[in-house]
Amino acid sequence: MKKVALFIVIFGLLVCGQAQKSFTFTYSKIMLDSTYRNQPDNPMVKILKPYKKLHDREMSIVIGEAEEILKSQPPQSPLSNLCTDVLFEATNRYCELHQLPLVDLSLLNFGGIRDSLLQGPITIGKIYVISPFDNYLCIIELKGSTLQEIFSQFTSTRNQPYSHAKINYKEHKPAQIWVNGAPLDPNKNYRLATVDFIRNGGDNIIPNSQNIKDKNVITTKLILRELIIDHIKNLTAAGMKLSKQLDDRAVIE
Repeated sequence: MKKVALFIVIFGLLVCGQAQKSFTFTYSKIMLDSTYRNQPDNPMVKILKPYKKLHDREMSIVIGEAEEILKSQPPQSPLSNLCTDVLFEATNRYCELHQLPLVDLSLLNFGGIRDSLLQGPITIGKIYVISPFDNYLCIIELKGSTLQEIFSQFTSTRNQPYSHAKINYKEHKPAQIWVNGAPLDPNKNYRLATVDFIRNGGDNIIPNSQNIKDKNVITTKLILRELIIDHIKNLTAAGMKLSKQLDDRAVIE
């Protein structure tokens, strides 16, 4: 162990005309390798114990039940379909509430869905495992040509999850694309529901995302994870369980 005296000049104190302050502390060097013994710091454990108890209690609350396991994988899967459908529906509720035009489709990234949802009781903690990031819902107005660029990057084995769009894959590449029931029009403006991670260039899903003008983006304070939790709670209140949902949004020929 060593004892070191440090003399620190704090700008705020100097502004107030106060003298330099000093303090001492002790430290030791610990190698974080295979020989490191991960022993808890008992005083810190004691401080955190009541907060951990509250955290564990909140995370263990059961909010619903899954009839079967829901996985997330390309080109579509029950869990990714659930997340994009919830995003689409929640965004349009937001639009109706704020008297905005409705969105045409939603888009997420498979990397943001971090785990499967197992059969049986669903806890709040499990949804935090599936969606651990504070991904904020946002609405982007895009040209159809930009949507076409996004979808042209997809293959039948490597794509991103979406809702209210349909892609027919031939020889693993998009051959036909529909948005909200109609063929994608490169000259039309579309309203896309997504999250701020993607809007800001995450996973390079949107080409040249840095060129999207702020006037074409609405970023809300709604977090995807909370929307999923609310959706499951509403199903439970209606006496329903979470079930596997697959459709024709991805067709491989």
